[in-house]
Amino acid sequence: MMRRGYNPMGADNIDKVEYDGRTKTLYVKLLSGKTFVHYDVTHLEHVSLISSESQEDYYLTHIYDKYRSRTIEP
Repeated sequence: MMRRGYNPMGADNIDKVEYDGRTKTLYVKLLSGKTFVHYDVTHLEHVSLISSESQEDYYLTHIYDKYRSRTIEP
């Protein structure tokens, strides 16, 4: 099980990422304050995102439109 908590990303528009391995929920917080909540994301997908050379590119290509999601406005 992954420990919940935001981790700094270092991407241009992504501020932080949080993953809950128990519920397979990925939280992606943008610098604007908007947070995208993605459901049924695998642990491997989370690890691939945070270890990617370009987290923003990986997120947009492999996660953004691929998983059921909702948006939390600041």
